[in-house]
Amino acid sequence: MMRTNCLKRNLPLPEKGFVLVGVIALLILLGLFAAIGVSLAASTSGSYANLLQGAQALALAHAGAEWYTEQLHADSNWIDNPANPPPTQNFAQGRFTIGFPSPPPSYDPSLDTITFTSTGTITSNLSDVTIKRWEKRTVARTYAPAFNYAL
Repeated sequence: MMRTNCLKRNLPLPEKGFVLVGVIALLILLGLFAAIGVSLAASTSGSYANLLQGAQALALAHAGAEWYTEQLHADSNWIDNPANPPPTQNFAQGRFTIGFPSPPPSYDPSLDTITFTSTGTITSNLSDVTIKRWEKRTVARTYAPAFNYAL
């Protein structure tokens, strides 16, 4: 019985350089995936920064509404408030502005309410985009407890 060696068969050998072409193709694909990943990470971080600054602008608008509500509660008469809104207040990394409907409403003592809008504004650090959020609020006048029992 004659044995034949498997290694001595006349099988076609792979072309030389085939592995090199495969490695180069793999490196090109890895480079492409890395570029796509960096691009997505950069755009996502910018989106998250704008989302964060939008939340900060909303917090500024809320802070402005709270601040002006306290100003109204400390004021005994509201006659001059709609006609003379307070100036823009700088606060933290942005500012808030108190505004009234245009044209400003005339004071009506029978209503005892006032409606205003607080606008929080932040300029984005990543770009020159200004982000604004606003809060509209109606405040009712409150009286001291002693007046609840007046005749």
